[in-house]
Amino acid sequence: MDQRRSSGSSGRSRQPSLISPTVVGSLILGICIIIASSNIAGKITKLNATIENTQFASTMKVPENISVSATAQRTYLTDTEAAQYLNLSDSTEVVSLIKNGEITEYIQNSKGGYSISKEALDDWFYEQVNKNNAPVTDE
Repeated sequence: MDQRRSSGSSGRSRQPSLISPTVVGSLILGICIIIASSNIAGKITKLNATIENTQFASTMKVPENISVSATAQRTYLTDTEAAQYLNLSDSTEVVSLIKNGEITEYIQNSKGGYSISKEALDDWFYEQVNKNNAPVTDE
């Protein structure tokens, strides 16, 4: 009986594997290297951008005593800003000028506030100046 077992087991031939463990291991290692290198490359790109932004910001010279008027470049002002622009006490005076028809270039928004043309405010102001400086005539 022992002979059959030994002859039976020795009669089998080992079939070659299509993919060897060495090839599989090398393939996995190669994929890991590609993933790691792309991850590192992304971090380097972000680092370069951060360094460039930091260097640019540190070389900028900004005046410390700069002031910019909020109304300098705008064409239309709110009623509150218009009151400040005309040096009036509050926005109700501007609203009454609009309701009296003295200021005609404005837009009323959905909340009831106004956007008033700076040109219309200038025209109204110069009318007031001319009215007050008009010569008095005796008739």
